[in-house]
Amino acid sequence: MIETGVVREPAGAEKRPDLIGIQMLRGLAASMVVLHHTLEESLASKAAPTSPDWLTTFGASGVDIFFVISGFVMVYASFASERPSIGAGTFLAKRFVRIYPFYWTCLLLILILWGLGFYRKLDPTPGIWLRAVLLLPTDQPVLTVSWTLVYEMYFYMLFAAALFLQWSRHVAVFGITTAIAALLAASLLLGDREDFLSNPIVIEFCMGMLLATAFRRLHVMPAWIGIAAGLSAIVLASLFVPHETTNGLPPAARVVAWGLPALLIVASSLSLKAVGSRLERAMAWLGDCSYAIYLTHPFVMVVFARIVKNQPRLSEMSLLPVVPFVVLICLAAGAAAHVLIERRLLDFGRRLLAPRRSEAALPR
Repeated sequence: MIETGVVREPAGAEKRPDLIGIQMLRGLAASMVVLHHTLEESLASKAAPTSPDWLTTFGASGVDIFFVISGFVMVYASFASERPSIGAGTFLAKRFVRIYPFYWTCLLLILILWGLGFYRKLDPTPGIWLRAVLLLPTDQPVLTVSWTLVYEMYFYMLFAAALFLQWSRHVAVFGITTAIAALLAASLLLGDREDFLSNPIVIEFCMGMLLATAFRRLHVMPAWIGIAAGLSAIVLASLFVPHETTNGLPPAARVVAWGLPALLIVASSLSLKAVGSRLERAMAWLGDCSYAIYLTHPFVMVVFARIVKNQPRLSEMSLLPVVPFVVLICLAAGAAAHVLIERRLLDFGRRLLAPRRSEAALPR
């Protein structure tokens, strides 16, 4: 079951030299998410060898890294100083251009595939489609990975409110964190632990925001040592924290056992100032493609599952040897979608926003 995701942050912010480590992290986290889902699909065959539970579960922590990144970059990109450097309307317009056009393209593809006989469990009622199109909370997402996008939009709306009120950076971080904590507490006190607002994973956005207010004063261990330590902590949590499925850890445990190591990983990446090796360049470029990889790799999973189902021999043999090839196909498909579709949609959306920014810059 696909339950992780990734969202790239404001255009331009990730290109800054002091955020090159963030960009490489996106490539790493996207690869983790793809590996997680591919290993889950490979479990359709029970023949040995199969992936160990901890490894299959481990990849789901990519979403925790992305949520911390999102909280960090929103503050970093929106507050050049203590006061906001962007208005609420411009912020939401940029977020709309970043998220919705390519996401809607994927929804259209799902509709086409549904018409061709795929996604047979999908029940596309008007209400379900409306929630899917608008990214509203639902327990029946059309694109399964979109649950993380719904949380991203929830966070963006709170962030836009802080920008609208023209709060200073520290007040905005405190106010948004307080609002998230209050909504979380209210939902839990009302007893609905399955409610959208009751998932403590949203605290990871707050971790990222707090990091953005302090990172220039932080002195963390060398980047790759910190990243390795954080990933090791996530592996240990995947090994020893009880969990019923490979989708991830229980929500409360997840925020601590995966969220805090994700915070260490993101904080450590900030000391990376230049891309040197080919591997680092590849990871940074995968960071460019991360949103497209996130939204398109479920389509590869559908094809993979259909092939396994229709080939009895495959269901009787271990699928572990083909996992690396499926991961590479997912990354390649996402990269192609980024170059051929997503980037063009982004360029078009930014051109539409350009006149608005130019008009705002004129003296009044």
